[in-house]
Amino acid sequence: MSNRPDSDIDPSLSIIIPFRDNPEELFGLLRTILNQKGISDAEIICIDNGSEIPMEQPPDLSSVDRIVMIREENYPGSPYSARNRGIENAKGGVVIFIDANSLPEPDWLISGIRCMQEKSADMVAGRVGFDIGPKSNGAELADALSSIRMEEAVKERGAAYTANLFVKKELFDRFGLFKEGIRSGGDVAWTNEATRNGSKLVYCPDSVVIKKARGASAFYKKKIRTGRGYYYNWLNQEPRVSWAYNLLRSFKPRLPKEPDLATGKKLRAGFHLWAAGIVTQCAFIYEMMRGKER
Repeated sequence: MSNRPDSDIDPSLSIIIPFRDNPEELFGLLRTILNQKGISDAEIICIDNGSEIPMEQPPDLSSVDRIVMIREENYPGSPYSARNRGIENAKGGVVIFIDANSLPEPDWLISGIRCMQEKSADMVAGRVGFDIGPKSNGAELADALSSIRMEEAVKERGAAYTANLFVKKELFDRFGLFKEGIRSGGDVAWTNEATRNGSKLVYCPDSVVIKKARGASAFYKKKIRTGRGYYYNWLNQEPRVSWAYNLLRSFKPRLPKEPDLATGKKLRAGFHLWAAGIVTQCAFIYEMMRGKER
């Protein structure tokens, strides 16, 4: 038996990890998960989401029975379709989502499960931190300051991101899977629907994963995906904020408020935050025009 907190939660866990062309990041994550404190038998489902780089598991991982490797065949490139294949194959009563380019802290799993137990929650959103150093450039700082603001999403929007999310599997029986084929926004839409229909979502600052901050190219590509994905969430908003208002608002300069950030870094990060806001809204408008043409 593994050393688990006493709980009425189904103790069986399934960790779902989509990946694409980043085997070394995936292997590092798997080794970290296998060394998690307090929980030693969680099922780990890795979904290849259209990789072109051949992958061969190293011996220390290929011999671990609880690591399952599958492929997303229907919509390669859609992380939500990949996660859906993981959910369909999951045997655990609690499904846990994490990205392949992340590293969890040693008590990530047990902290999330304890939070689910103690707060009688249906979903637990953990903290997502970013690995930045004194030489981080403006885009990396902007990414760390603006991406995956989990606590804000939970408390202000009743939503969460699959970068670090614990969900009772029974919720997928009630609300269905994520929307197939999309690249961004599926987690926000799904968790928001669940909370609007009575499911309890809580934020857990003690369940932590760390990501590497993106450079400029990856940062802006992410903002394009976010803008296009936000269009589909916007369609279901009540009341719906004017897209023109959001576009005009994006032109307002954004300067980080972090008191410990030097002035030069604030200015560099602020430029990328400002530019990213405009890029996000332009991507939203592009997706809206595509939707109207269909």
